[in-house]
Amino acid sequence: MVCHHVAYNVSDLSSFVRALMERAISRSVMELTALHPMTWLAPYWKSLYDLDQPDRPTADDAIAVLRELGIAVHQRHWTRPIQMIGETGDDQLARVARRLCLPAERLNELRVALSERPPPVEREVVTVWW
Repeated sequence: MVCHHVAYNVSDLSSFVRALMERAISRSVMELTALHPMTWLAPYWKSLYDLDQPDRPTADDAIAVLRELGIAVHQRHWTRPIQMIGETGDDQLARVARRLCLPAERLNELRVALSERPPPVEREVVTVWW
């Protein structure tokens, strides 16, 4: 059984993993980002709203859940480009603004923040299997 980038949206990872295992024929594979996929937005939340964002959950947290279930987990860390769906310039600015719930009148502030600290181009991904 294979699942791809869903772990952070699962409210009860233990139950989800048990369901994967019940349906798997020989192996379960889970791919997830090493850090929550929205973690890269934390500096913008801080600079635009003065809000600290959580730095968890992480892939290590998910792996800990698997181990608590008695699963012998294998893992591989690797990197992949962050896909902005081909967006650049104003399209990218609008997408980031939506993620930050930023009103149109603050787009120039976001533009400055993005120029001072551009979004990452890669992210670490973890493939785990058991």
